[in-house]
Amino acid sequence: MFLDEISLIRNGQRQTGEEKKVESDGLKVPPFELVPFIEKATSYIESSDWMYYQMGFTMGSELSYQPEKSDESFKEVTKAIFQIRYIEVKCLDRKQRTYLVTAESPVFSTTQAQNLFSGYLSGYFSTNLQEELLAKIVTSTEPGCLTWKVQVSQHPNESGSPLLHNPSYTSTDKQLMLENNQLKKVMDIHNRLTDELINTDNPQDILSIMREYVTLPIIIQNIYGTVTDYENCTKTQAEIFQKEFMGKYSEWVFREKQCIPCGSHYRLIAPIFLNQKVIGYCSFIYKDKPSQWQSKIEQMLIGRLGSICSLLYMNKKNIFDANERVKGQLFEKILANEFESDDQIARELKVMNIDWEGAYHIAFLSIEYIDMDKEEHLSIFADFYDEVFQFFIEKDFEVLMVQRANGILIFIPAARTHPSLKDGPQRFYERVEKFFSKIRCYIGVSSTTKDLNNVKEITEEALTSTQLATSKEPIIHFDELGILGIFVNSKDHHSIRTLARIELGPLYGETDQHKEWMTTLYMYLQHGGNLKKTAEDLMLSISGLRYRMSNIKDVLQDDLKNPMRQFHLLLALKSLKMVEDFQVC
Repeated sequence: MFLDEISLIRNGQRQTGEEKKVESDGLKVPPFELVPFIEKATSYIESSDWMYYQMGFTMGSELSYQPEKSDESFKEVTKAIFQIRYIEVKCLDRKQRTYLVTAESPVFSTTQAQNLFSGYLSGYFSTNLQEELLAKIVTSTEPGCLTWKVQVSQHPNESGSPLLHNPSYTSTDKQLMLENNQLKKVMDIHNRLTDELINTDNPQDILSIMREYVTLPIIIQNIYGTVTDYENCTKTQAEIFQKEFMGKYSEWVFREKQCIPCGSHYRLIAPIFLNQKVIGYCSFIYKDKPSQWQSKIEQMLIGRLGSICSLLYMNKKNIFDANERVKGQLFEKILANEFESDDQIARELKVMNIDWEGAYHIAFLSIEYIDMDKEEHLSIFADFYDEVFQFFIEKDFEVLMVQRANGILIFIPAARTHPSLKDGPQRFYERVEKFFSKIRCYIGVSSTTKDLNNVKEITEEALTSTQLATSKEPIIHFDELGILGIFVNSKDHHSIRTLARIELGPLYGETDQHKEWMTTLYMYLQHGGNLKKTAEDLMLSISGLRYRMSNIKDVLQDDLKNPMRQFHLLLALKSLKMVEDFQVC
């Protein structure tokens, strides 16, 4: 008996092959993919009636989930639902799971009701017996009396079923059901990713979940094109994909998800936002261009991945911001000399997870705003601060940062020659040039020391270096200033002006004419006497520059071709620039 078979399975007494023991509280879910099975079943049905089969399958499955209903009540429940006058269930082959169900009802006069009952039997038998079983009409002896054969599902071409196979189902209705299934899949993924977001701040954990649903290579990158995380591919493959992408789209900013060609592959890309700004992208990689249907579904997936990554980075930023405020307070205390010893400072640095190697240096990043309303300054400065912060995260360096009126002061717990910081100032300056067109940045870098009691003096070196920076030489290292750095850092402005007055003679003064002379001579000496470069920087013609240099020589009454004289004049002019007696762009 079919009902005896169900009882054996429910009581856990049959454990052969791949059959699974069922818990005493009743069956939970079929051990097979429900929607693909429904597709096979409904491919027999007229396109206008397939939904009745699906509805019936759901009814039959839900009935099997109710342990409070006894197996013996199957016929009674079925009779009540379908107005059955007569129903008989026969087991033709227990091993092959083949059954005959004969039922008579006035409602079976319509194909819709027949398909509904077919789905009902398939759902009930399949869920109870934990196997794909398909119910099909095999005979119809008289109006309203039909016999269904329930057996392991077969392909339509092998079944010999008298029911019609309607090709239009696969082109229209099947797509609707697939879309519905994919939407459920997307929501399941989104729910799992959201749950994982609570437990992790690592994007790789998010990608590990995506791998369970998506077999395509997945890449997460920052706004600069660096791959930060990847899945379903090797690091080498990810870098090759990224090289192709950056070769074509390095200057682009994508604010919406879209499919783009990238050389040997296609990429479905979605932006990652933080504070309404694009900070990176997540992408699916395709060997060939995806179909419209495929792209539509996976656009939903990539969109949700982008949203989850945005939330993850927002959470991380909130934590980092709080941490940075504490570290900034520590730096302020160090600058104010509030600690009693180096050991106390070292302990505080260790508490903040700053790996102090016994050496440190300080950098000062000065900002000059270009053609900008004061209302924009705060927003630009906040973005600039985040950029500095992100730069050191990528370097895997913990630093202390504090804001100053026109820039950012940074305590870097390593020597300036540390391998991770190689060309660091230059690389950061290039990033600023690329992404901050409304500001000009000048960078001053101090010497390296091990004495934490000298933080204030080292800070002055960084500030002094920044004052000597120009648009043509925006990065100044104090170590490279030589005697000029020591002289200017003494802060004896009176002596500096006295020296400059002696060296420059009548060229020194505070009028516009004097400042023009000093600026012209400074640029001329900076370029080693090259008239062309000097004229370009001063936006003068060569003849105009020659005329001005002729006037300067007449005022100085000196030979500007003498190397020693050039050195002394340039030293005096740089010293004056340090005490802000004249400015050079």
